[in-house]
Amino acid sequence: MALITKSVNVVVDNVLSRFLASQDKVTDISPGSILRTLVEAIAFEIGTSPTGFLGLSLYDQLISVYNCGFLELSEGICLDRVVAILGVTRIGAVSSGSTVTFRRNTPAVIDILISQGSRVSTEGQVDQAAIVFETTADATFPTEILNERHTFSISATPEASDLQYDFDEKHIYSITEIRGVYNSVDVIFTQGFLMHLPPELEWVIETLPEKARRLIVTNEGERRSSFHAWSHDYQGIIEGTHAWEQVEMHSDERFPPLPATTVKRVFTRKD
Repeated sequence: MALITKSVNVVVDNVLSRFLASQDKVTDISPGSILRTLVEAIAFEIGTSPTGFLGLSLYDQLISVYNCGFLELSEGICLDRVVAILGVTRIGAVSSGSTVTFRRNTPAVIDILISQGSRVSTEGQVDQAAIVFETTADATFPTEILNERHTFSISATPEASDLQYDFDEKHIYSITEIRGVYNSVDVIFTQGFLMHLPPELEWVIETLPEKARRLIVTNEGERRSSFHAWSHDYQGIIEGTHAWEQVEMHSDERFPPLPATTVKRVFTRKD
């Protein structure tokens, strides 16, 4: 049976209606009247919160108790008790962690130390502030190396799970010659996107082997260049890093309406 609740206004209207129906001596229920003021004061202790958030009223407390009996509605200790009926124990909250790659434009003249606690952050959105992460240990950026992987952990558990990381200029630029930082992902899949990059933006494709950890899949048009699409040597670019190899390649003509010039390629890391 569903829980039926009443708002403060509904409680006020119901009480006043029943009161007027039960007697005929008191008839003034206008705003500011003694009767209405008393009823409204009591109704705020009974009806659901007008803000939409659960408060301390009787109905708000009933809603909280009701929600505790359902997996999709319960929270906190109530959720723990609900899943315990099924023999399940929730995993406790842990800090989020990932792998980040620091980048420089030219090889270093000397080894560069990236100290523990160096800060990187999410890019941030209009409706979400940037979330700051800190590196978990000291790391050395070796001479002659342009990219160096380094593990970092977040300073507070984020509400979102899929995050894009960017460099915090104030902190990263304070490390000599560091010009950027990005995080890697397990799989990168592209479809009909890279083919629209002109030759001067081919460097975007060159970053894929740096950003992926396990798999790269491209499904792109590879016909002759036109005014809105360009052909790229995906195999040559991705395998050029020597850490990746193409393990599958076929035309999409078997999957109409895709043309024969659309080619799927699958690359995996050698290590």
